[in-house]
Amino acid sequence: MPKKKQDDGLSFDTMLARSVVDGKKSKKKDENPEIILTAALTKDLKTFIEKKKETKQAEADMRLAEQPLLAFCLKKMDEDGVGGDFHSSYNIKGKEPEDSEYTTAKFITADKFKLPEDDEGLEAIKDILGEHYDDSVETTTKVILKDTVFKDEKLKKELVEMFGVRFSEFFETQKTVKLKSGFDEKMYDIAENIEEAVKIREMCGKSKPFFK
Repeated sequence: MPKKKQDDGLSFDTMLARSVVDGKKSKKKDENPEIILTAALTKDLKTFIEKKKETKQAEADMRLAEQPLLAFCLKKMDEDGVGGDFHSSYNIKGKEPEDSEYTTAKFITADKFKLPEDDEGLEAIKDILGEHYDDSVETTTKVILKDTVFKDEKLKKELVEMFGVRFSEFFETQKTVKLKSGFDEKMYDIAENIEEAVKIREMCGKSKPFFK
C-alpha cells in the first residue's frame, strides 16, 4: 500500500500536538529548613500535636469497632441482594439496653471494582460470571507510542507520512506541563517584591502548607 503523502507544513510535533489531552501535574519533595516559633505559637503547636495523637487513637478505635459492623451489614446486603431487593446503602440503628436510646449511622457501598490484571485471574472471573461476562465487563485499550519513535527522525517522518492530519483520529497523547525542579526557590529571584512572589505562588498553584 502506498504511503500517504505528508501534508505541506505538517511536522511530527505538530501532528502530535493535535492529539494532546489533559494530564496531571507533579510535585517535588525537598529538604526542609527549620522555623523557630514564638512562645505563644509553641503552645499552639503542642496542642496541635496532642490533639493529633488523640485523633489517631480515635481513628484506630473507630476502625476496630467498624469491622464487625461492616461484616453484619454486608451480610444483610448480600441477603437482600440475592433475594432480589438490592440496596447500595442502608440507614443503620443501634439500641442501647440501658437507656433504650437509638444511635444511627449510614452504611454505604460504592459501585467500584478492581479486576485482576493477570490472565489466570480474568479467566476465573469469566468462569464465575459465565454468560453474563460479556455484558458485565468492558475492555478499554490504551495504545502507547514507542519511545524509540521520538528519538528517530526517520520513524517520525514515516509516521507522519502514514497518518498525516488524521493522526489524532487514531492516537491520543497525554501531555503534562510542570515547572522545573527548584522553581520554589527560583520564583523569589524572578519576583521583585514579596507581593509579586505571592502572586506567582498563587498563579502557579503551589501546594498549600500543612502540619503533619
